[in-house]
Amino acid sequence: MKAFRGVLEAHDKDRFEITIFCNADPIHLEKHNSANREEWGKIIRIRNMTDDEAAETIKAENIDVLVDLQGHTADNRVWVMNRFTAPVHATWLGYPGTVCNADIDYLICDRTVVPETSIPNYYEKLCWMPETFFPNDAIHRPLPRQIDRSACGMPKDAFIFSCFHSHWKFTRTTIDLWIRILQETPGSYLFLICRERFGARKNLIKALTEAGISADRLLFGSRVNDYAAYLDRVALTDLGLDTYPYNGHTTTSEKLWAGLPMLTYKGKNFASRVSESLLNALGLPEMIADDPEDYVRRAVHFYNNREELAEIRKRLEANRFTHPLFDADRYCRHLEKAYEMMADRAKSKQMPDHFDVPALPPRKGPFISREA
Repeated sequence: MKAFRGVLEAHDKDRFEITIFCNADPIHLEKHNSANREEWGKIIRIRNMTDDEAAETIKAENIDVLVDLQGHTADNRVWVMNRFTAPVHATWLGYPGTVCNADIDYLICDRTVVPETSIPNYYEKLCWMPETFFPNDAIHRPLPRQIDRSACGMPKDAFIFSCFHSHWKFTRTTIDLWIRILQETPGSYLFLICRERFGARKNLIKALTEAGISADRLLFGSRVNDYAAYLDRVALTDLGLDTYPYNGHTTTSEKLWAGLPMLTYKGKNFASRVSESLLNALGLPEMIADDPEDYVRRAVHFYNNREELAEIRKRLEANRFTHPLFDADRYCRHLEKAYEMMADRAKSKQMPDHFDVPALPPRKGPFISREA
């Protein structure tokens, strides 16, 4: 919802009625939610309903398009989609892949994360958004503040690579790439968000020291509940490194919002192409490596050419307010068009089929002015 909130609030309320069927755990609403949810649309709680009860509740609202935001993730209600609740069923955002065994007509995606060659791997018809499938906004996020690295246990003048993704994304393939980067960039550090659970930190230290890298070069941080402080910490590092086969999604957006250049490489499935989609939508194609070898090469290159990286950082900070990635209003107009195209096809009794959402003309200037 952090990513989706700005888009919800941008809907044209004269043309679209938005109903949210909320399955959230009450603790998230009571302890972690500070938004005015009434700005998002009509909210109906279904957490304590059976699937049949939820389906009947949805039918009673007489909606045109039902969008599932979870897919096969924890605590989902995707089986409600197997009841006829609306003329069109779609899935989007929460699950980077096809949602098998569910009656879903469309997957909202883009041509980077799901190219045409991937059609045989998807049960749904593909709704290709024109710039990126991933929503963001520039209204509700604070901009990073200038703080001293010492406040986060980071060495003052060193070059610091970082990854703020959940540590379950740290596969052996990813760690081996990071080891190669550290081996070729003497004096650099790697900052990771990693909990102590299941010996994760111990295992990472073991992997690095066995490769001949001092454990002192591995810096650990814990999760923080203060979102502004989290973004401050992201901005202190020099170059973000992505993970495989599961990229950062919201985390990649947050790195880019904080002004941190982030390096990825072209993946082979939806989950490993998300950062590529986001970087393209921010106008930073040079941060997308062709393959793992190129990923290592570019990371070392930026370590050795810090003036070039500083220029990319300046461009990133400017592009936040001119390019599509954080333009919630523009994204919302594209999403509304997608809904209309789905609904119009259903009303004309045509079967679902793949389609592209046409792009609006490029903006000629910043879409918002932000100082803090």
